Amino acid sequence: MTRIPFIICSVLFFTTSIAGCGSGGKSESTKSPQAQESKMGTRSNPVQFKKSATIDVEALDDDLKGYPGKVEMSVTEVVRGVDAQQKLKGMDDTLEETPDGYEWVLLKVKVKVVELSTKDHPFVIDEIQDFGYVSDNGDVYSGDVVAMAKPGFDLIEMYKGSEKEGYVAGLVVKGQGAKVKYAGSKGDVFFNLK
Repeated sequence: MTRIPFIICSVLFFTTSIAGCGSGGKSESTKSPQAQESKMGTRSNPVQFKKSATIDVEALDDDLKGYPGKVEMSVTEVVRGVDAQQKLKGMDDTLEETPDGYEWVLLKVKVKVVELSTKDHPFVIDEIQDFGYVSDNGDVYSGDVVAMAKPGFDLIEMYKGSEKEGYVAGLVVKGQGAKVKYAGSKGDVFFNLK
């Protein structure tokens, strides 16, 4: 009679041991899907306005060999609508008319190169290729109409320790929320605009 409970306990122990081995010996994550997706700088959890993010970047040599580095970046000022258009007209005398239903957004961005694995080749930042806008409802703006803000980030070369502050302009749907994204070497980093 005493052997039956022993056998049952042995079978239960053996079964749970095998089940644990089936998961590779790792315990299941107790984090919720929201907690797992909450990495700072994603579209669902953008970098807060005026806060700084450290972003992986690359400097390229003439043969397009990459040298890894990091920049600290923050959006320090946001101007939209008529105010942004007025400021831009003072910076870019070739500014095109704003398409119907859209408005200009003008950002002041601060960038500092904090790491760069080369002293010979600069990190290059280009506002047209590196920055883009995404509406809160998921539309990615094309960037067909551009404005050259001054001082801006039009193919600016920066070495380790260099720090720049300039403007980045773009068009967004009038009155609709949007985020700006920067194309880092390991993926896009999103910033809130308010």
